[in-house]
Amino acid sequence: MSGVHRPQNTEHNRTASGERFNPNGLTAAHRSLAMGTRLLVTNIANGRSVIVRVNDRGPFVRSRVLDVSLGAARVLGFTASGTARIRFVAITGSGAPAPERQAPRIKLPASPQESLRQVPAEALKQTPR
Repeated sequence: MSGVHRPQNTEHNRTASGERFNPNGLTAAHRSLAMGTRLLVTNIANGRSVIVRVNDRGPFVRSRVLDVSLGAARVLGFTASGTARIRFVAITGSGAPAPERQAPRIKLPASPQESLRQVPAEALKQTPR
């Protein structure tokens, strides 16, 4: 899968969820996941991970599956290239654990710098059904 960070010129535009887009936030756009779903996104090339919240629709390029904010792209380490091969797992849907199984217990980072810590391997192995 590939992800891309959204252009900076969209700052202060409204997202599909109705909130203002913050390029420095840890947010993402996905075509079909519920708004508010939290995703654990991992850059395959360098192993960096971050938890983002879906607050918009997109991407509208067929070969891409997820757009992330500039803040999330910084944590994942792909602002220079603009795109990266990623892996993502839904941790919650609309703020609640997924109905088919309990979401893994992962402490949400207080800041983007804390997101640079390596995520436990068992959290990456769990995939939604």
